[in-house]
Amino acid sequence: MRRCKTRSLNGRYARTDGERAMEKPRQGFWGLWNISFGFFGIQIGFALQNANMSRIFQSLGADLDRLPGLWVAAPLTGLLVQPIVGHLSDRTWLGRLGRRRPYFLAAARFSPPSHCS
Repeated sequence: MRRCKTRSLNGRYARTDGERAMEKPRQGFWGLWNISFGFFGIQIGFALQNANMSRIFQSLGADLDRLPGLWVAAPLTGLLVQPIVGHLSDRTWLGRLGRRRPYFLAAARFSPPSHCS
């Protein structure tokens, strides 16, 4: 980045017009509050689901001896699948769909049938 030769009042170099145009907008307090409140709601939903997960597994026919394996299955799958998808998506670029959106669309397309089986 090219800097001006003059320093501003705070002692830093003044930014050029091009740098000001590329600067990302900063999130204000209420924007961060809304994002945090949304994530709080998601965490409450996950906590309620996890609190009843053993009972859900049992109602689907799982034995008590197999419950620990079912609890470990989701984190272990995420541990294996997420780095692979991240590696592939970092090397993907599909025009206006970008890097991540093709994978979201594929997951949205193929996830519902897998839940029905």
